[in-house]
Amino acid sequence: MWKLKFFIFVLGVACAGMQLHAGEKIDSLSVAQKKTEFFGKPFFPAGSFSLNRSSWNQNAKPQPKGKKSLKKGLLLSLVVPGSGEFYAKSWLKGMVFLGIEIGSWVAYSDYHKEGKDLENQYTAYADVHWLPDQWNNWWNSLPESERAVYAHHQLPKTKTQQYYEMIGKYMKYNAGWDDVSYQPGIVETDTSQKSLYYMDLRGQSNDKLKLATTFTAIALANHVFSAIDAAWTVNRFNKKIKSSVDVNYVLINNRPQLMTRLTVTW
Repeated sequence: MWKLKFFIFVLGVACAGMQLHAGEKIDSLSVAQKKTEFFGKPFFPAGSFSLNRSSWNQNAKPQPKGKKSLKKGLLLSLVVPGSGEFYAKSWLKGMVFLGIEIGSWVAYSDYHKEGKDLENQYTAYADVHWLPDQWNNWWNSLPESERAVYAHHQLPKTKTQQYYEMIGKYMKYNAGWDDVSYQPGIVETDTSQKSLYYMDLRGQSNDKLKLATTFTAIALANHVFSAIDAAWTVNRFNKKIKSSVDVNYVLINNRPQLMTRLTVTW
């Protein structure tokens, strides 16, 4: 504590010396008293004067040290959510945003893996139990009039995502499953149980992948919200830091003395 007081005292003396060296003019003096000394040296010319103390108060507000860059805080959280809050010393919020970021990507990774595993499972199942040759035999056995009913759905020649969707979704392709008789007229009533199992696997896969996409959106939104919050938090942090230098002339033993006070709050 004494070191701080000593530092403030030395700073006050230094400020006084700088101000005297700059030769600042004193405006509100009137004759009232003879010679006055400042720290043992003449401060005013011989004569008499009175002191209007309100005219001696000068407040300087320098740029406080320790202020944070709003732009830097925003960019930090835009890249890594929570880092801008840490920069502004808001530890709890920083941990919340960082936790959401980590949790979102962990959840994305888990759901995406589960969805892809199920996708591999249902495609492999379809490759074994949906028989293109069986379906072609059934299709070619239909009269032209019945083919016209199903003609609006054309199966891709390659095994694309649409291919795997259509063989389970449309009754036109029900006859291709190996647990169904492909005779005309039976297809619409004899629904393949393997087809239902296949579509259940496919539905589970889609649900997992949709959840993975949702957590991706949450992670991206977290970047934006964290960046906005970081800018606001840095702004609040800067408003809490206030520094001022008060230079006051006061009468001590009927002599004006220069007193300097440095205040820093945060």
